[in-house]
Amino acid sequence: MEYTEYSPGRLLLGNLTRGEDIFASITALCKAASIRTASFSVRGVVSSYTIGTYDTRQQVYVTAAESVPREIISCSGNVYSRNDKIEASAHIVLADDQGAVTGGRLFSETRIFSAEIHLQECIGLPPLRAYDDNTGQIFWHFCRE
Repeated sequence: MEYTEYSPGRLLLGNLTRGEDIFASITALCKAASIRTASFSVRGVVSSYTIGTYDTRQQVYVTAAESVPREIISCSGNVYSRNDKIEASAHIVLADDQGAVTGGRLFSETRIFSAEIHLQECIGLPPLRAYDDNTGQIFWHFCRE
């Protein structure tokens, strides 16, 4: 197991921008607040979404996009740097008006109808995201002082 320890930094609460892609809104918030590493949760409603699940045999995400509103039951993720660019990743669970749920890894284009964010900054050397040959996925690689 590989890990490193972080100290909690600032706690930001905010409203994400209606009509914007959820990741674009989160990364814009982080850029404005000069945050490079964080964890977050989001609640609210999306007007459209793209989610996926990982196919371990083909080592790719299989995605599906829907242009219908859904309630965000749970959405959690993290913010990190990759190639000197702030990025975010998340998983989400969504419900329709009948209570049926769907979920998976969140992808762009996922448009915000209304959403609040709870973002916790992590203080320490930012982890790097790099390709893992064994799984075909992008994982954290921690820098040691």
